[in-house]
Amino acid sequence: MSQRWTQTVAAAVVALAAASTGTAEEEAGKAHVSGGPGYPANDLFAVEFAEIDGRNIPDREDLWLEPGTYRLTVIVPERFTESKINQSQRFDTTDYVDFDLTVEAGKRYEIRGRWNRLDRDDPYDIVIHDVVSD
Repeated sequence: MSQRWTQTVAAAVVALAAASTGTAEEEAGKAHVSGGPGYPANDLFAVEFAEIDGRNIPDREDLWLEPGTYRLTVIVPERFTESKINQSQRFDTTDYVDFDLTVEAGKRYEIRGRWNRLDRDDPYDIVIHDVVSD
């Protein structure tokens, strides 16, 4: 095995460890709320979470939450906030969208943005793409 490949694998392991929100024990009994990946063929795009109940958090795609109801804020990427025709006329059109979500322990909630490419007035929706029991 080459040293470069070993360093690459080691860096990937460190990156995965840093991306984890906690140990398996810490995540037990919680709900997993995921904002990605996107599914471009279905006009679904990934979102990142920016707030929980009005409290800022570092932007991230995954959350582990205790059962309950939360007000979550997601970041909608700029390229989905307006039709392509209108985008050339505006700058910094990133949107922050609040929504309420009730979660149950042991379930994964997949939150996505849905691009409404033909609707200039309402170019996207935030949707629960799927709910899966872990």
